[in-house]
Amino acid sequence: MRDRKKTNTSDKVDVLLVNPPLPHNRRLKRIYPMGLLYLASYLRSHNPHANVQIFNPQVSNTGFKDTLKTVLASQWDILGIGYWTCQSLFVQRLSQAVRESGHDGLVIHGGVHPTLRPQEAALSADRVVLHEGEKSLSELIDAYQEGDTDFLPPGTARIADGTFLSTEFGGFIKDLDTLPFPAFDLLDLKQYTTPMHVIGGRRLPIIGSRGCPYNCSYCVSPSLWKRRVRWRSPENIVDEMGYHKSKFGVDRFHFWDDNFLLNRSHALRLGEEILRRNLKVKWLALTRAAHVVRQEDIIPVLARAGLIGLEIGIESANPLAYTIVGKNESLENLMKACEIQKRNGLFPMYTYMAYLPGDTIRGSYEQARFMDRLLSGIPRYEHFHHLPFDVYIGQCCTPHIGTRMHEEVANLGRAMWRNEEDFHHSATCFLPHSLLQDVPVKMVSKLTLDHRVFSTIVAYVAIADFLSYDGLFEKVRNVAAFNALLDRFWNACDGKSSIIEIARGIDNSGGTRLDFDDTLKFIAAVSITLGQLGALDSLEAESQKAMQQKNVPYRFRSLYRLAVQASRICGRMFGLEAFNLKEHRSYDT
Repeated sequence: MRDRKKTNTSDKVDVLLVNPPLPHNRRLKRIYPMGLLYLASYLRSHNPHANVQIFNPQVSNTGFKDTLKTVLASQWDILGIGYWTCQSLFVQRLSQAVRESGHDGLVIHGGVHPTLRPQEAALSADRVVLHEGEKSLSELIDAYQEGDTDFLPPGTARIADGTFLSTEFGGFIKDLDTLPFPAFDLLDLKQYTTPMHVIGGRRLPIIGSRGCPYNCSYCVSPSLWKRRVRWRSPENIVDEMGYHKSKFGVDRFHFWDDNFLLNRSHALRLGEEILRRNLKVKWLALTRAAHVVRQEDIIPVLARAGLIGLEIGIESANPLAYTIVGKNESLENLMKACEIQKRNGLFPMYTYMAYLPGDTIRGSYEQARFMDRLLSGIPRYEHFHHLPFDVYIGQCCTPHIGTRMHEEVANLGRAMWRNEEDFHHSATCFLPHSLLQDVPVKMVSKLTLDHRVFSTIVAYVAIADFLSYDGLFEKVRNVAAFNALLDRFWNACDGKSSIIEIARGIDNSGGTRLDFDDTLKFIAAVSITLGQLGALDSLEAESQKAMQQKNVPYRFRSLYRLAVQASRICGRMFGLEAFNLKEHRSYDT
């Protein structure tokens, strides 16, 4: 890209910050663009000549054409786009279209993916900001204001005369208290309808620390934050909570810290400061089970200060999977952490993954039994579970670029991503060898209608990029085709063939219009669902304790059963065994 130069240095610099939509955008949470909000507040504080606006196509569900139209119609000198890997194709396409339009502003990329792949980002941007972007972007804007087209602040990159140039990162901000509060006033908060976990109501994110010391193989944090952690002072955090409550009328907060209880003194002081000010708020935080156990004595203080629950990443109830991914956690600590929360009147919350390396059909059954034990005796959270029944699927394991899992993926399982858009937890882009080589064994004589309902809905959730959500006939057709595939899979479970062998047999026989990876994705979703219900087991688990059939109640049971049965009947009548799968184009809708 050519260099851009602002000719009148007395003018304001108009900055437009953009948060691109996500793949499967219309079915995902409306996420606060915290990185952009911090950038905006920092620029307003340190660059008095900057006029900052935020455009968030993710929350407005705006497709590519309308996003480009809005960007080109907006007044800006600096276009800043922050993005993850799954948004990178959209951003490259948008940036190229802006270049072709002849707009003479400066396009700057930043965020997770540009930090991990700066040379790639620089192909479609004038500048790339790496790691923590507040200082670097501020210095770039100052240089732009002064007409300096060659300046590269620390932690930035560009391509000049065909050569990639980058400067060494200048280091993370030492005192996070110097950062102004996120610029939530630039957003229409009514668009962000994601309710508070458990209790509902509008919530705002709080980031009380940056970084994580752990080295989980599926996480990009070690690459981004270099396993360093910095904390804001408890007083500064409570100042922010009070400010947002007063200005926006929001009294519910979700801490986005990677490990809230990592620093005992910090967490305790935060709770005591909320109590000292008598600030009436409700809040929750993410942490590790071992930290809850280690800091058990301060949990009552946090509960009195408004803590409603601690969210813990279980990922898997399979100890082998824990070892492979480097979680450095134990099932014993998970159970202890749950009991500690229950004793203090809190609502324990958990996140988990499907398809972690080491997982099997029996592993999915043990996962469900473990989750049932954890959550026994407490209500089902209306604002937490994403399925209408207690089958625990969670996020799909994703070997993100920049992680150890991505580097080791060939040894761990089958890589199935088609492009960067698939690096998203709502898409099945990876299946572990441990599951693909597992041999399914039937534990029931035939599938019930409830088995079919559960399997169908899980397939819609876990393989969202393949099932069309538009049009009644397409829904009926694909549900019918899915159940025909389910029958073929069930009939092929002979106790001798592995999941991947069964998939090859179905793929070779044809008729489904699925390619091999698509077939595998459907069969994997079915296997872990029926495994959790006790309808399928792993051959190698025959020597273990026998499975028990799981009766899972769920709301609108009659309606779901009727819909699946009607689709099956239509499928038989009209021979609907072939899927009508369209290329996923969520960015264009």
